[in-house]
This record gives sequence, C-alpha cells and structure tokens, in this order.
Amino acid sequence: MNDLSHTLNVDDGLFGLPHKLENAKIVILPIPWDATASYGKGASLGPQTIRNESIQLDLYDYHFKDAYKQGIHMIEMPQEIQLLNEETRQLSDKVISHLERGLELANHEDILKHINTNSL
Repeated sequence: MNDLSHTLNVDDGLFGLPHKLENAKIVILPIPWDATASYGKGASLGPQTIRNESIQLDLYDYHFKDAYKQGIHMIEMPQEIQLLNEETRQLSDKVISHLERGLELANHEDILKHINTNSL
C-alpha cells in the first residue's frame, strides 16, 4: 500500500489503510476504558472515534516521512474489555457517589478491591 490516491474508507482499516495484522509493523490496541473517571464518561469512546475519524488525518510526518508504508493496524476492540469497563463503571459510580456525599468507605472494601482488580 504505497499509493494514497484512492478515496480512503474507514472500513478499509485505520487511516483508511488496508493493512492486516500480520503485515503491520505498528499495531494499535484500542482499550475503551473510563470506568474509574470521576468527572464524566467518554474516554471509552476514544478507540472507536479514533478509528472513525482516522481517515481525516494527514499521514505525513516530518521525522518519519512515509511511516504508513510500514503497515499500521488497529485490532478490533476486545468485547470482554468493553464489558469489564461497563461493570467496573457501575461499581465506581457507587463509590464516587458515596464519596461525594461525604460518606466513609469503611464498609465498601469488597467493592474497592473488585474495582482495583478489574482495573489492572
């Protein structure tokens, strides 16, 4: 893939480039995680937004010139991480709400341990 004269399509891959995992020298891992963010959600939408908008980016880089020719591939978002994010977010929301009301967490060690384990 050395010719960028065709119309880029996000369905072709990240940046509209049709590089497959086995041919890519650069592999992007999309991790949708905002489970422990206390000021709103949104970071978990980042990987899909990056994929969707990647065709709008200029692939030229002053230092690396035509780096895209080396192969860049974003793997599919792991469904199990998306589910873990949602589960952990629900637990985190309870803890955050508890703290915002000025309450102690002494009786919530099990929830905190679960959140911390999921976040590793």
